[in-house]
Order: sequence, then C-alpha cells, then structure tokens
Amino acid sequence: MEKLRQSWQRLLKLVRQPALYFADPEGTFLDGALVVGALFLVTFIQKLLWFEPGVPHLSWGAALSQALINSLMVWSLYCVFFFAIAGMFRRRANLVTLSGEVGVAGLPLAGIVLLSVFTWLAALVWPALPAQSWWLPLQNGLNWLGLALSWPGVFGYFLLRHSLKLNRVWSNVLVLLALGFLIAGEYLPLLK
Repeated sequence: MEKLRQSWQRLLKLVRQPALYFADPEGTFLDGALVVGALFLVTFIQKLLWFEPGVPHLSWGAALSQALINSLMVWSLYCVFFFAIAGMFRRRANLVTLSGEVGVAGLPLAGIVLLSVFTWLAALVWPALPAQSWWLPLQNGLNWLGLALSWPGVFGYFLLRHSLKLNRVWSNVLVLLALGFLIAGEYLPLLK
C-alpha cells in the first residue's frame, strides 16, 4: 500500500511539474502500469458507451478486448519507439524505468478519454447528442488532443528532453515527426 501511495505522490508531481518528474530517476514501472491500467479502464468504459445511430453497441467482450489491445499495444509501441531513440542518440536507458516513464506519459490521454466518457454519459441522458453533426468530430478532436498532450506530444517531449536528455531541437523535431506521421496516417487515405 505504501508503494501505491508513493506512486500517487509521484503522479501528482507529474501533473504539477512534468519536467521535474521526468528528470527524477525515481520514476518506477508501477507509475506507468497504474497510468496504463487507468487508460485501459476508461477506454473500456468509453467503448461500452460509444454508439452511432443505427450501429449496434459493442459487446462487453469486444469492448474489453479492444480496450486491452489498444492500451497495451500503444504502450508497447511507444516503449519500442523511445528505446530506439535512446539507442540512436546513444543514451543509456533502463528498459523497465523507460517503460514506466512511457506509461506515465500516457496520463493526459487517460484524462482526455475520461472526459470523453463523460460526454458519452451525457449522450445517455440526451440521446439526440450523437446524431448532431458536431458530435463525432468532437470525439475525434478529444482523441487528437489526448495524443497531442501525451506520448507523441507534450509529455513525449518532456520524456525526450528530461529523461533521455536530448536537446530541445531534437526533442521538438522528434515530437513533431511522430505527430506528423500519426496525422498523415489518419488523413492521407481520405485524400484518395
């Protein structure tokens, strides 16, 4: 229980001062596992609540598997991404510590997904909301905001800058490239 309390204290430090959190070598795997667990939980709830008019809801099993795959796969891919960057720049990185820090960098995404859950709860109260033309763009905008603040975005910058000790230029370039690839992957197929 003491480890959970200490992890909670470190996560509060992250919210208040992300640069100091990532510069501090005390970040543990538990911090990242807690954040990814929270991301899994809110993603699961979001997938259960998400609906479009005329499209059936996901089953519990489908929502559970999608949330699990999304959370763990994204965490794993970003662990590989940041570990590869550490290798490219010849930075020593403990894989367990780095995995924890990468998990922690997903905290803004977990918060934004929680906000999305609240919008879907509002849709249960006011069923006409999802039929509005702005509803799905709002949900997509929230998801992009979560990404821009978390792994490939702002918190990714803090991880690169303060944990891996890259200079400002490289930290910014790598964050912009990662976000650019995500945006291109999302919108280039639509241009066909």
